[in-house]
Amino acid sequence: MNNPQIHVVAPAKINLFLDITDVRDDGYHTLDMVMQTVTLADEVRIKDGEQGINLTCSRKELSTGPDNLVYKAAMAFCEYAGIEPSLDIHLTKSIPSQAGMGGGSSDAAAVLRGLNEFYAAYYPTSKLVDIGVSVGADVPFFLSGGTALVTGIGETVKPVSPLADCFIVIAKPNEGICTKEAYSRFDSSDKNFPHNNIDTIKKALETNNLKQTAGSMYNTFEYLHNLQSVNSILERMKEYGALGQLMSGSGSACFAIFDNKAAAKRCYRHLQQISHSVFICRPCRHGALVLI
Repeated sequence: MNNPQIHVVAPAKINLFLDITDVRDDGYHTLDMVMQTVTLADEVRIKDGEQGINLTCSRKELSTGPDNLVYKAAMAFCEYAGIEPSLDIHLTKSIPSQAGMGGGSSDAAAVLRGLNEFYAAYYPTSKLVDIGVSVGADVPFFLSGGTALVTGIGETVKPVSPLADCFIVIAKPNEGICTKEAYSRFDSSDKNFPHNNIDTIKKALETNNLKQTAGSMYNTFEYLHNLQSVNSILERMKEYGALGQLMSGSGSACFAIFDNKAAAKRCYRHLQQISHSVFICRPCRHGALVLI
């Protein structure tokens, strides 16, 4: 290994589009999504440690045992590479949990990128994707990031035209939403809600039209939840001049697209009064990124 310590940035994501298209026999749901990484990010640091995998985290309420996706990703990489790990991994969290922003999956992708560098394995991204999909369905997206069409259960990732630069206000209410419970709610629903055409947002991205992109956003999960806190945040975002606002993933975080920094800041300040956590960020064109 060439480096005593590896530092990896793990960006959050928002879903510009999310449509649940089917349920497979194995229980996994197939999806049509447009996903976007943003500058809000966690950080992962990897260095030599005692035998095994010693994971620590800045957010003390999170598990650091074998059920953590970071731990699973580190174990999966080492098993694939035939390595007996002796690792200290520290996770600094900024991305809220149970928010639909992919924090755990991004952290897992960051560990795969980091260990690839740490052990000088130099596996291609395609190999890291193979390892990552066994850890979590969203992990492959976070290995490349940017703006991407994501289909299947999340394992098929195709870059699309990037989201125009903008200001993104993200707000999470006090309530979190468990992803597993959100999909269970879909399974038990009558599924009688509108569906948008993903081609509309793809064309808006191709023409770099931010207003049309924001107006074409869609998320099936918004029809499955009826949390007043989520509805209030979305209403406030619209009142403060967002080009478009949406819940991200299975929730409960919401985001709004602005082309005006002053309007975004006004919205941010207001949402601080009614939300658990609020952020202003920008789109970014990378996924898990090793900093050396």
